[in-house]
Amino acid sequence: MKKSFLPIVSFVGLLFGLLASAPLQAQQEDAAVRLALDHLKTHCADYGLSAADVAEPWVSSAYSSKKSGVTHVYFNQMYQGVKVWQATGNANIDREGKLINLHARFVPNLAGLIANTAPTLTADKAVRSLASNLGVDLPATLEVAKLEGGAMQKISFAPGEYALEPIEVGLAYYLDEALGMRLAWEVEYYEHSAEHYWVAFVDAAT
Repeated sequence: MKKSFLPIVSFVGLLFGLLASAPLQAQQEDAAVRLALDHLKTHCADYGLSAADVAEPWVSSAYSSKKSGVTHVYFNQMYQGVKVWQATGNANIDREGKLINLHARFVPNLAGLIANTAPTLTADKAVRSLASNLGVDLPATLEVAKLEGGAMQKISFAPGEYALEPIEVGLAYYLDEALGMRLAWEVEYYEHSAEHYWVAFVDAAT
């Protein structure tokens, strides 16, 4: 019986094409990220920002559109490794590696607005504060599911019988209209009833 290897060869060729395109796309995205951040730092004054305000942007995501070839880059303002809530930016770079546009909604003079960089409230107590406001009873001890640490002191508490998913907690700076820039615990809590998913900020200096 005559055997045909064409389907196998075609499959291998297709697989090789997919594998080869992945590094190229990654290179395109890496180049776009560098271009966006370099532009932000070089032209920070055009956005009403200082060099200190854009010293350490954190890239939250970067991806390329297969249809348009445009790479979309999203980033966040940071201060000493801690993110600033809703202080975000984005840039679009075409397939030739040219910047189409860049928008930065960063907080100007950020360092001058921050009075406290160390929490006095623990992550555990921040979760309990939110739970108390929601009328949720928590056990005497919260089980730690994962401890990342770092500048944002990220920690995950096991859901137990009071949540559907692990409770995610980490430090962030939050701009309060009355109190100004505050160091806070960002708490993500999915109710066991599945009715609400909360993203709350608990003042870390109280």
